[in-house]
Amino acid sequence: MDRTIARNPLLHIASTVSENIKTMFTNYKKKYQELLIEFKKVKLFESILGSHLHETAHVISNIGAILNSLENKSSVIPNDIRKDLDNLRRNFNTLKAIHHSGRHFYRTIESNKDDEGKIVFNLFDAIYELKKLVSHELNEKDINIITDPYIKDILIDGSISKLQTILLSIIKNSIESFDNLHNSKEIVITLKPSRKEVAIEIEDNGNGIPEDLGERIFGMGVTTKKDKQGFGLSIAKQMIEQDFNGTIAIISFKKPTIIQVNIPHL
Repeated sequence: MDRTIARNPLLHIASTVSENIKTMFTNYKKKYQELLIEFKKVKLFESILGSHLHETAHVISNIGAILNSLENKSSVIPNDIRKDLDNLRRNFNTLKAIHHSGRHFYRTIESNKDDEGKIVFNLFDAIYELKKLVSHELNEKDINIITDPYIKDILIDGSISKLQTILLSIIKNSIESFDNLHNSKEIVITLKPSRKEVAIEIEDNGNGIPEDLGERIFGMGVTTKKDKQGFGLSIAKQMIEQDFNGTIAIISFKKPTIIQVNIPHL
């Protein structure tokens, strides 16, 4: 202990109180940062839930139309197949009920929001948080994600969770493009600001996008994967245009593949 403090009890008390306050605020700051990360995860979950409900609504509608068509022809369908069809209808009705419950839950979340969660946020911070959220999946698949380290202050007016959902859809598309590849796998996110808007470029060295698809890759149900529904990029395009008054385009189809998002900034 400092001799001056040791000789003066008041200084000793002041020093102790000061250290206690410093420790308290350090702990509060750490807890706040932890809660903020959890809050961002919840916001991202909300947007992903909304996107998935939108995707599954199209799938359920298509299955329902096929079932209706088959049931209209039930008079010419063999009895053993008709039993399978009846069982399929029961399962389909259960699926519809679950989906309806999910949509009700999502509408409850949305109705409790003010101005759809719009705030002014730093684009670099939003991307940095998103990178942390997907880091586990990237590490599992040995994919390296690189973000632009230089541009720190690009302010966006809008929903941070919606923008993260948009970028997540594109990043997921990049992750899937590495199927059957064992070489160095990289996703690079670069920010290119101009006076009124910023271009967010997401680049990967995966298998690429077939050029004959062109901009149709953003169409509903268009996909290059057999086990995918092809709604992610379509929903991302709708959200960019409707919620951010922005655009999305393919700059390069192969080696590297580059998808560019343009949105206004402050």
